Amino acid sequence: MRHARTCYDHFAGRLGVGLAQSMSAHGHAVLSAEGGEMTRAGLKFLDRFGIDTARLQQERRAVIVTPHGRADFNKSFGLRLAPEPLSPPARAGSRR
Repeated sequence: MRHARTCYDHFAGRLGVGLAQSMSAHGHAVLSAEGGEMTRAGLKFLDRFGIDTARLQQERRAVIVTPHGRADFNKSFGLRLAPEPLSPPARAGSRR
């Protein structure tokens, strides 16, 4: 989850920061102190990228980035993500 997760209604982690910077630089998002908003061009871009934004608003908070997805994030945004560990580290006092 360090690389990619959602927090309420937005991406977080390294992926979120990198995406926000890249999308803002390309006019796909407008960032402010209160947050950010996708532009029409940004929503169309996400659609072409294969992201169902309506579905994301209703899904779980953790985002699993596949090897193909990591390659596409590198190609499209210049973001290099290391593979996620097979299982998250255990937290003290957590139940399985």
